[in-house]
Amino acid sequence: FMSQFESGNLLSAQRVGPLEYDLQLQVDHATTGHTQWYFFCVSNTYPGQQYRFNIINFAKPDSLYTRGQQPLFFSLLASKK
Repeated sequence: FMSQFESGNLLSAQRVGPLEYDLQLQVDHATTGHTQWYFFCVSNTYPGQQYRFNIINFAKPDSLYTRGQQPLFFSLLASKK
């Protein structure tokens, strides 16, 4: 995991299962501790494996995710095909 780039906000990642990780995000600036977005990089993954990322401090009571929004991800390998 990495977020040492502009707008990266991953504070920590802890492995909790073979392919499962608990992630904690840095809180948004100028808020009282809210986190409404995420931006980080994951590498050294295996094709065909399903990974689970639990963002443990992403708890806004009413968000677009409760209305069906899905996360956006980008694969460098897939983009070269």
